Amino acid sequence: MVVAIILTFVYGNLLALLTVLSFPIIVILYSYKFFSKRASRFLKQFRLKQVLFVKTLLVSLTWGLLSLLAVFWAGLNISFSTIFIFLFIFLRIFIGCVVFDLRDVVGDSKHNINTIPLFFGRDFAFSLLLFLNTISGILLLGAVFLRSFPPQFLVLLLIVFYGYHYIFQSFRRNADLKFICDVIVDGEYFLWVILLWLAFLFW
Repeated sequence: MVVAIILTFVYGNLLALLTVLSFPIIVILYSYKFFSKRASRFLKQFRLKQVLFVKTLLVSLTWGLLSLLAVFWAGLNISFSTIFIFLFIFLRIFIGCVVFDLRDVVGDSKHNINTIPLFFGRDFAFSLLLFLNTISGILLLGAVFLRSFPPQFLVLLLIVFYGYHYIFQSFRRNADLKFICDVIVDGEYFLWVILLWLAFLFW
């Protein structure tokens, strides 16, 4: 991280530097205990990630910012394409995080971390993931229709259907959430690269 900050400062621009600096700030906000030993027992154990939505939002935001870093590094202006990419990545990571939260409900409950499945329940989480997965597909279609993305990006619609598959699988009774999270959900991000590479190679 230190090397990245130095290189960005020397070769990049101000926006790129600010984006890189945001990563350690997010990590600190995510895990740091904000209250001193003199505080009450509850406050001493409090972390920002215990606040509803914060855990999922910070993780999704971090990965979304990575998509902006390349733009800032190249000295380019933010365009509709950049915004579409940021939103698509943000939504896909958000969906994955909620599936992981579904797996970690016991540990999150023990550590007082208010995740979406814990606070709102499984039915709400299921509906939310289906909605966000659909929105990511509509966003992708809109980006191609507006010519912000080349038509090859339509291949990522397969990722949307892939998302429907693991969302339904995750909420089945006796679902193997460890396998779903560690293999299927995490594997999605490798599929992005493979599908786009094949689309640009043969399309």
